[in-house]
Parts: sequence; C-alpha cells; structure tokens
Amino acid sequence: MNYRGAYYKTSSFKTAIYAYEHDVLYSFSFPAYYGQGVRQYMVLRYKLNQSIKMDLKIGHQHFLHQNDYRKKWDFNVQLFYEF
Repeated sequence: MNYRGAYYKTSSFKTAIYAYEHDVLYSFSFPAYYGQGVRQYMVLRYKLNQSIKMDLKIGHQHFLHQNDYRKKWDFNVQLFYEF
C-alpha cells in the first residue's frame, strides 16, 4: 500500500509543482499542483486468489483557489491473471 497527502499553494499555473505519483503496475503519473488545494492518493494491491491479482489507485484532489471549490477523483484498476 502507498499513500500520499499533500497541501499546495502556488501563485499560478506557470509556477505549478509536478510530483511523481505511484500508480498501478507499469504505470506512473506526474500531476500538476497549481493554485491552492489538497491532493491525496492511495495505491492498493490485492491477491484475490492464486491466479488473480488486482491493483487499485484512488486519487482525490480538492481545489481551493479563486472561489472555485472543485473536486476531482481518479480511479485506476488493473487485473492480472497468471496461468
């Protein structure tokens, strides 16, 4: 399991912060943190049985800048079958 929580505050998109994020196997991301907000994500790996594994990433970003209180969710799911 991987977890990250971050609070950020920048003056504009030109001064955005890019941070590496773990993702499902063989994948990664570099989201842009700009304005003011909070970003959290969690990556879980489940072994369902001997043959099937599942990776799950859940991310949430809450924008707090310019009276724009938007929320953004992202979900990634990956299933592995070994035979």
